[in-house]
Amino acid sequence: MSRRALSGHHLRHAQHHQAGPVRHRHRPAHPGRPRRAGRRHRSRGVHRRLLQRRPRGAAGRRAGGRAQGRPRRRADRADVRGGPDAHRDRVLPPRGGAGVPLPRMWHADPERGVMVMERLRGVSFEQAKKTMDPAHVLEIRRELGRISAAITAVPGERFGYPRRDGRTRSGSWRESFLQYIEDILGDATGSDRPLPRPAAEIRELVHRHAPLLDEVTAPALVHFDLWDGNVFVVADGDGWRVEGIIDGERAFYGDPVAELVSLVSFVPEAEAAAVLDGFLGRALTPSEQIRLWLYRSYLWLILIAETAVRGYPEKENAELMAFATGMLSSDLAELAAV
Repeated sequence: MSRRALSGHHLRHAQHHQAGPVRHRHRPAHPGRPRRAGRRHRSRGVHRRLLQRRPRGAAGRRAGGRAQGRPRRRADRADVRGGPDAHRDRVLPPRGGAGVPLPRMWHADPERGVMVMERLRGVSFEQAKKTMDPAHVLEIRRELGRISAAITAVPGERFGYPRRDGRTRSGSWRESFLQYIEDILGDATGSDRPLPRPAAEIRELVHRHAPLLDEVTAPALVHFDLWDGNVFVVADGDGWRVEGIIDGERAFYGDPVAELVSLVSFVPEAEAAAVLDGFLGRALTPSEQIRLWLYRSYLWLILIAETAVRGYPEKENAELMAFATGMLSSDLAELAAV
């Protein structure tokens, strides 16, 4: 997930796709640039990423390490050593242990914030889909839906991010998610980011629909960054299969529906339907659709807040701000209308 930005190229590319499994007027961008096969990326696109860049380790693998001198958002004020990648086996199940294809963990030192993982043989789905037969793309989407269902079948003890500071952890998904919103609104307003509606109005819209969050009674593991660059695929006979997924550092325990944010928000309608077929085997209920708008709004707020700290080039920063603001405006309008 690291060193990824919503570049102008990817913004333009994404504008060819409609987003969302139920309504498809929105045209979001891919949250990153393509990567070379086997590279381990730290988050750069959407939520609670560490603001440090990590040095590359030996043998083509990526090792984590703390960098100094870059400001953190409020939402990032957790002990780096306690982040989900440092405790990967607590967040993502052991390789194959839950039917989830993962690269092998060779070494992890939570105290030093270091992790060394297997180099995957395949290529990112972001790259491979450019030359795939459309039928193979749809099958990978269904497979990703099935893999995501397996991830969200992993239970947690409490809702929230598994960070040492515990600020978002609670016995209530409503309580945890509302803390997410408070943190990210604080980041956005504290850095004078322009928002399409006043922060108080955004907060009111989220709180208006907060009772729906109480429908989520069991903490489920959510990867929350399964965009195509974090999925590696390999040729398999006449088709393709998912070799492995990466970047569990933004994982949290919450509503399984939140997994759909990265799975369906950046793909055409037919592909979103294939994801839902693998993930749920049905369409979203009205309650699930509203919750998805809440989680998407959270993502757009993160992108807006990040324009203050990521150090993107001026043009790219402006494009990202315009994109995220437009998407947030659309989803807030959906929430206001129901």
